[in-house]
Amino acid sequence: MNTVLFYISESLFIKQAIHIINMLMLSNFRIIVNDISSFFFDAKLDVWQGLFWGSLIIPITTTAFRYLFKWINSKKPLKMLLSDFIKKDKTVIVYLSQLSVSQGLNKINNPSFISYYPAPTPTNIKNLGSRGYVNIDPLWSESDGKCATSVINLLGRAGSKNNFVIADLISDWNNIDSPIITVGFNPKTNNLMPLCNPIFFKVDNNYSDLTIKGHDLTITTTVSDYGIIQKTSTIHTNQKVLILAGAGTGGTELSGYILNKYSIELGKLYGRNDFCLVFTTNRNISSKHYELIGLYPYPLFYNRIRYFWTYTKWLKKNIFPKK
Repeated sequence: MNTVLFYISESLFIKQAIHIINMLMLSNFRIIVNDISSFFFDAKLDVWQGLFWGSLIIPITTTAFRYLFKWINSKKPLKMLLSDFIKKDKTVIVYLSQLSVSQGLNKINNPSFISYYPAPTPTNIKNLGSRGYVNIDPLWSESDGKCATSVINLLGRAGSKNNFVIADLISDWNNIDSPIITVGFNPKTNNLMPLCNPIFFKVDNNYSDLTIKGHDLTITTTVSDYGIIQKTSTIHTNQKVLILAGAGTGGTELSGYILNKYSIELGKLYGRNDFCLVFTTNRNISSKHYELIGLYPYPLFYNRIRYFWTYTKWLKKNIFPKK
């Protein structure tokens, strides 16, 4: 009997507890509803104004910071240096010296070439094998190819994604409506130089002598090979042009290598502005041997202050023009 009374009383207690909890929850729900109703219907005008501007300011601020970060990223030295060559809507035209066999040496309609490769024999470990090829011209020199490879890799580092084509000297001859990279003193380089401004260097005596503006020096190939890196623009279409050339194959090859090596520092010194860098090379010493000789113009005051340590480093090279 006592056990039955205990279960009955416990059941009544549980029901009462549940009833009390339900009342509390209902009371809290009513309070919440009242608070929400009071906020929307009794809120003052300044509260609504704060809510409205808050809903605008947060996304606007977020978007502004995102574009600010993108702008700062675009100002990086390498992107500044190559800004006109990495635009998504522009295709960079790359000119090289295209070579074909001479008509006097072979039939022009069936040019043939020979590729040599190591083929040692038991009696001659230096023996070379050969293989002939036909109908494959035009060709490029090895130095032009290495220079172009260096520059294309540099474009990739700057964010470009295959927005370049290797030009044909005949069909693309008149194309000056795109950014241009021209390798070596090929016919297109010679054609472009009078059509571009500024040109800070001058070659004479069939490329035997070279001078650079702002410097009292003449580089002659009787002493060493030379190379130039000139950033400029076409006069009529205002397209950026990058000239990478040398008097010989060594200078041409190293112009791409040197631009790649010093691209960030040159970007800090000149940004989007034009410049010309001249160097000499002696392949008898090393295939990578070079000496920076002249650089023009003098970097802008803003760049000298902003990148003071880079400017100081290059000042010690003693290659800036004399003020």
